Amino acid sequence: MMLEFTLSGSTVFAGTGSTSAQDGEAMFREQCSARHQLEQGRNCVGPSLFGIVGAPAGADKDFCNSPALRDSKLTWDMDALSACLMDPKGTVPGSRMSYRSMSDQDPIEAVIAYIQKNSN
Repeated sequence: MMLEFTLSGSTVFAGTGSTSAQDGEAMFREQCSARHQLEQGRNCVGPSLFGIVGAPAGADKDFCNSPALRDSKLTWDMDALSACLMDPKGTVPGSRMSYRSMSDQDPIEAVIAYIQKNSN
């Protein structure tokens, strides 16, 4: 379970179950870090994930996002990030993100908590 609250205008997610940012680090390194970095402006195969939580999808001007992602009108909140990690092509049809997906909500929440903790 994940709680969402706002602090100084920023949405924050806090794990209430067995998931945590610490749990998400290994999963991020295993499944995300070959394509994404958490440092601002450090794009690789995929865009930097710095500050992604709460940001509009495809808004990184320094990365060539797909038109599908730019036009999706998604905001990377907990629901959108979870949906994309479970089914990237179904969440944003036409996206260039190639990823086999995660199927368990607990690791997804842990990965999102890790990204948020280490990129904002």
